Amino acid sequence: MLRACNDDWPTADRRTPAGVLVVVILWAGVGLNLAVVAPLRNYLLDFRAYYAAGRALRMDINPYDAATVARNVPLPGRQALVPYVYPPPTLGVAYVFSHWPLEIAQVAWTLLQFALATCALLLVCRIVGCPVGSPVSVLVAFAFLLSSSVSELFRWGQFDMVVVALLAAGLWALERAHPVQAGVWLGLATVAKLTPGAYLIVLLVRREFKALLVAVVVTIGLIGVAALPLPDGSLAQWRANLARLSGDLTWNNVSLRGYLTNAFVEFAHEGGRSTPWIDLGPGVARAVAWACVGVLTIATIAWMICNRRSLTTAECIAATVPVVLLCSPITWTHHGVQTLLPLALIVSVVARVPRPSRVDLASLSLIVFLLTIWPVQRFDLKLPDWLHHLAAPTFTYGVLLTWLFMITRYAPLKRATEAETACTGKKPLSEPLSPLGRGLGEG
Repeated sequence: MLRACNDDWPTADRRTPAGVLVVVILWAGVGLNLAVVAPLRNYLLDFRAYYAAGRALRMDINPYDAATVARNVPLPGRQALVPYVYPPPTLGVAYVFSHWPLEIAQVAWTLLQFALATCALLLVCRIVGCPVGSPVSVLVAFAFLLSSSVSELFRWGQFDMVVVALLAAGLWALERAHPVQAGVWLGLATVAKLTPGAYLIVLLVRREFKALLVAVVVTIGLIGVAALPLPDGSLAQWRANLARLSGDLTWNNVSLRGYLTNAFVEFAHEGGRSTPWIDLGPGVARAVAWACVGVLTIATIAWMICNRRSLTTAECIAATVPVVLLCSPITWTHHGVQTLLPLALIVSVVARVPRPSRVDLASLSLIVFLLTIWPVQRFDLKLPDWLHHLAAPTFTYGVLLTWLFMITRYAPLKRATEAETACTGKKPLSEPLSPLGRGLGEG
């Protein structure tokens, strides 16, 4: 039965002067703090590796050989140089930034990352049909810009905001029915960091063959071309770096594999030695992790197929983001900047329901809390080991709840908003909410 019509329903989509002011103040404050002040006061661990790889490339040294690079590229700061693990085309970016002094280069890098974050946020607001300054945009901006993922990314000078911006552009192109453009953006995201290649499976399931073909050609073509001028042994060392990183067991790995390893395997790490609940050994933990990967993957694909008429390809890719984060061999908190995509969808669909249930509101509040307040370790709480394994990985819980909400509540809530628009006669999500975009409701 349809609920009573509510003429005030679209207020979540209306721009207000107060909303614009809040977003601008939030944007300016976070940008100044993370993109300007932080890099002026610290050397950024991961950016040092990018910078050194670019310098090595200029010296015709294998940029993936961290030991050789460290010997030949002296850098200020006391941090050890971590190996470069990104695909060869990304070395072009490192090459450009390596022409400046490190202190200047890292500020320029963080400003670029924040510009990409701004572009991603604006694109996502366009995708869900909520102008900047609307209540939905305020909550999305708050949850994104104040998230632990964003703060961790700028703390280390990481790369993932490039991926977020490219994914947002890909989803935008899919919603505008431009498969070639979408394929280019998604291919570039895969080139920037290999894990977005998992989203190409969604294109296959959704039969977006033109976008899939373009993405594959862009990925293979750019990696192949960029690998040609590299010094001998670079590709082999790149694969070795990836293998070592994927097999790394760290206490701050927030993927399912990391969660299970910390809970059920005793191992040494830089902070000491883990104290699991029960030491089942790495083999059992790995088997359980693979079983969880299978369940998450099958359930997500089944959800896409069962809701194929009411979901768009962009929505399916957004719902896959938590799956990729949970199923990756190693996931650190800064990788979670991609949760902007599913989180924006969840916020927008809950806000558009005339009278959302308490359960939905509580779930959304919990997701935002878990993704924003991380980690428990930042409060330096002295917890027993068994309780620490439960309380510390709040980010893992937040990502898992995001996935659960997407596959259990998103489609019903979307149908409820469409029923409401049929009752009120107002524009549904599937129709353009602005001259430049459309919502995520086109089935």
